[in-house]
Amino acid sequence: MASIQAHPKRTVYVHNLPDKIKDEDLRRSLYGVFSQFGGILEVVTRKTIKTRGQAWIVFQDVASAANAIRQMDSFLFYDKLLRVSFAVSDSDAVAKMLGEYKPCMRRSQTTSTPDTTEPHNILLLINLPVDTDEKRLQVIFGQFPGLKEVRLIQNRHDVAFVEYVEIHQATQAMNSLQGYLIDPDHPMKIVYAKK
Repeated sequence: MASIQAHPKRTVYVHNLPDKIKDEDLRRSLYGVFSQFGGILEVVTRKTIKTRGQAWIVFQDVASAANAIRQMDSFLFYDKLLRVSFAVSDSDAVAKMLGEYKPCMRRSQTTSTPDTTEPHNILLLINLPVDTDEKRLQVIFGQFPGLKEVRLIQNRHDVAFVEYVEIHQATQAMNSLQGYLIDPDHPMKIVYAKK
């Protein structure tokens, strides 16, 4: 069943994509399949470990995006059932179209400082899209054993804490999900919370 959320957007998040297809071929195939629902501004795919099997499709209007979600969720695509929902936030392409684009620092543009905090079973997540919810984070971090709790900071949804039972479980999740893209514009930064 399609997961049309309360905050419709022009950007559609697609996951459970086959990861053995070349990036350009995947983009072309997604464009071909999804263009029946309306004008497409952009198809974003990346072949990094953290974004494998995911794509973002940016439509010209919300109605086209909603129709695509209804029709394409659970669609068989290269022998895999697609999972399709609204993205957490709209893409840069939409912001540019609306004249609201503000460039943000990408991870490659920032100087990274090593995390010197002592290992801990609680992780601090930063650089989350502002409309991130606990349920979405529970799905992402629940892939790893020992998840105990996900807490968003009240009135500050770009920051969250994720608690695991054991330190090694938190470390495994942090190492696997560092830089994970909840949407195309927000690579998640994960550090150990201070004790």
